[in-house]
Amino acid sequence: MAKKQNIALVTPSAATEAFGKYTGWPVSFYYNTTLEIQKLVFHIKESKLDENIALIYETEPFSELVRSLLLKQTSNIAYDIGIQGGESDFNAILAKLKSKKPTVLFILVWEERSLLSLLQQLRTLLPDLKLVTIHDGESWIKKEHFKKYIPNLIYSKFFPANNSFIEKYKKEYNEVPFLTASTAYDAANSVFKALEDGANSGEDIRKFLLNNEIDTTTFGKITISKNGGVPVSNVRVVEYNS
Repeated sequence: MAKKQNIALVTPSAATEAFGKYTGWPVSFYYNTTLEIQKLVFHIKESKLDENIALIYETEPFSELVRSLLLKQTSNIAYDIGIQGGESDFNAILAKLKSKKPTVLFILVWEERSLLSLLQQLRTLLPDLKLVTIHDGESWIKKEHFKKYIPNLIYSKFFPANNSFIEKYKKEYNEVPFLTASTAYDAANSVFKALEDGANSGEDIRKFLLNNEIDTTTFGKITISKNGGVPVSNVRVVEYNS
């Protein structure tokens, strides 16, 4: 619809990969999700944990997107099962998982009741199993009711190119900004610059964003990729042990 009506569609919080066949019209300032998964898989391989990978994911769009990216990066998925948000009894699933003798378990579950139940039952049935997730993992270990059930966790973490935005935000609001605060700032600033440059239509704004180097606080100086996404992300892998 945006493309048909010549409307600029600019987002700070939607992964470019989520646009599917519409990739190429929307412009996203969200972190590079493909790169995030590549870094996680590379770390697992380097740690000799990729022999027998298991995956439990929530059957909702973002989890399924991340799952599809993971399946593109490795063929060593020995156990792959989707669950409904709100599910709480994982005994049968974990009994079968245990029989597969996985070397690592990817968890892509966001619904808090399901996640807490899964972590509790994992701690009982598979206490030594290495757990892996994306950047959401940092919030898990900050919550005491989750943390006590997580003996270890490998997760990805994004770092902005410039910490000045975070420091200014903390000074203004007395709290650490959400992950997408700086990308929202960059998306808005970039559109304003396009308007200042004379862009007066959705197509003009989009052309400006795709054809000019943009100075962002999140990624530094970048040129948006042809698919409408950021080409880089400063993502690192963190290993947490309680």
